[in-house]
Amino acid sequence: MYIINNSPDTKQYTYLLCSAAFRQLTNEDGRPVCEEGTYRFRYDQVEQFILENVNEFGVSEIMQMSRTDEDIRRRDEELASLSVTLEDLLRREARLLSLLENEDVEDLPGLLALAKQRSKERADTEELVRTLKLEREIALAKKQTLDPASAVQAMREAWMRAGEADDRYGLRVRCNVAMRDFINSVQFDSRDGSYTVILFDGYRAYKFFNVPRVRQATQVPLVVDLQPFVSTGLWTSHAAHQKAPLQADRALVNVLRDVTLTARIA
Repeated sequence: MYIINNSPDTKQYTYLLCSAAFRQLTNEDGRPVCEEGTYRFRYDQVEQFILENVNEFGVSEIMQMSRTDEDIRRRDEELASLSVTLEDLLRREARLLSLLENEDVEDLPGLLALAKQRSKERADTEELVRTLKLEREIALAKKQTLDPASAVQAMREAWMRAGEADDRYGLRVRCNVAMRDFINSVQFDSRDGSYTVILFDGYRAYKFFNVPRVRQATQVPLVVDLQPFVSTGLWTSHAAHQKAPLQADRALVNVLRDVTLTARIA
């Protein structure tokens, strides 16, 4: 995409448009590379719609699935090891109880002392398992409170409130970096005036439409069927995620369906 300004005035808008069409690039046979890419996308509007729908993207849910937490993984490994130990202790304790039930057993006091020791070892291990499970739940709860979508929204609100240009620039950069954690790219289609936000290597995608001649607008994006990306060779490694789970209140729709759009003149 190519960036242009509509005027040198301070109230100018910045637009994104197809660079091939703007530069009038041609193929070897002289035919234009792009004849239909005529739509111009207002940069501030594209940015606004994407930022306003960060929570809609389900970022927190996906990041909790995709990001491994070292603290939780370590506790999982300890729990797995303790489970094996506990099973072994239970078997030993069961064998001792079986021997104690035998009337002809020799050295009864010794076996009773050993059974008491095994019982204590088993109880201590069970208590350690309970403690580790509680610690894991606490670590998971802390992880879930680190909501990346809320963090992006908070940074955006702070940047909108900031009075100094340097502060606004710094917050905008931080917001941009945070969004790169889950947005791979934005695919523009200058023929139908739409752009698709690709998240997590194609695991999920949302489509927006250009809104011309409107000062202020809000837009609810489409949940995009990933089949078009797979069939055209894009995101081929994620073909298995074409039926990715979505929020219960959203339906998987085709990219050609109408967009839900509300707009108001300022």
